[in-house]
Amino acid sequence: MSNEIVENVPFLKIHRAWLAWKQDTASPQPRIRISSAHDEWNHVVVPLIGLAKGFFADQGLQDVELVTLESEDASLEALSRGQVDFALDPATPYVLRNIHKGADIYIIGPRRATHAFHLFGQKGMRSVRDLKDGKINVFTPGDEMTIQAAQIIRDAGMIPGVDVKITYYEGPMHDIFGMEEDFRQEKTQGLLAADVQVERLKADGYPVLVNLQEAYLPRQDRVMVATGHMVNHHPDTAKAFMKAMIRGNRFFLDRKNRTEITEIVKQAGFAIEKPKLFDAIFDALYTRIPPDCHLPLQGIEQAIAEQVQAGQIDTSITVERIVRIEPLRQAQKELGLG
Repeated sequence: MSNEIVENVPFLKIHRAWLAWKQDTASPQPRIRISSAHDEWNHVVVPLIGLAKGFFADQGLQDVELVTLESEDASLEALSRGQVDFALDPATPYVLRNIHKGADIYIIGPRRATHAFHLFGQKGMRSVRDLKDGKINVFTPGDEMTIQAAQIIRDAGMIPGVDVKITYYEGPMHDIFGMEEDFRQEKTQGLLAADVQVERLKADGYPVLVNLQEAYLPRQDRVMVATGHMVNHHPDTAKAFMKAMIRGNRFFLDRKNRTEITEIVKQAGFAIEKPKLFDAIFDALYTRIPPDCHLPLQGIEQAIAEQVQAGQIDTSITVERIVRIEPLRQAQKELGLG
């Protein structure tokens, strides 16, 4: 378990309102620390629900810390050092590369059901080839947008960064409307649009060049990860964690809980400064959060293949080596989910 004091970890923000959950020193489960790679409400909303509704406590996890860190690298470094026990949301390529470098960590569940986009082009375009000499914006280096944009470009017979530039949006992360406005002003030629944007863009005459949800396997762009110590020596705790997360997922997906969830987010210290963007992200999560944490291993295999192709890892990285599925399966069974 994580025994480091809080000050020893490079936390950007700690949700102190959610730390006082130690109720019984004789708890059947030990203290755990859960981290997120990004200090954004949508990355931590499910465990916030789990803490607020008692889903962790119900599983004997009565001493829980939820923290946010500055990046994928910080999250995975803290995990590799045993300073945290579970990472909620690291991007899969970062996980694969860290395991390749020797980190004793394992994928134990999905962060999202899918994160595939629709690629739009400017009016009059007919195919991805029409993006040649143009640009596609993404939010951060190495994120899923970067990976998917590069894959689409390669599959069209072009070279990412040469034939089509992949550039970084200058506004805030997740500002899909600002990124869309740049596209409409023709500052970029391609746009990776989320589900909530698709119908409006179609109605305005912008063509879909690729529907990634149809063209590719269900993607596992972010995953939940645990330390090797956790999965090898405390499988019951890993199972309890997964049960609480599944219950949190299902609570989120029940639309009648939206007002209560919004209040939980506010109480955790997140200011809802842009209600339109907050609502858009909330709506998008209805299609992205997996109700039972089903983990399609084909999606992991695809991520591995892409990283091998990119020369970031070698073929010693396999699903069998890096995934520990038993805690999730036991959690699903005990919750009557198969």
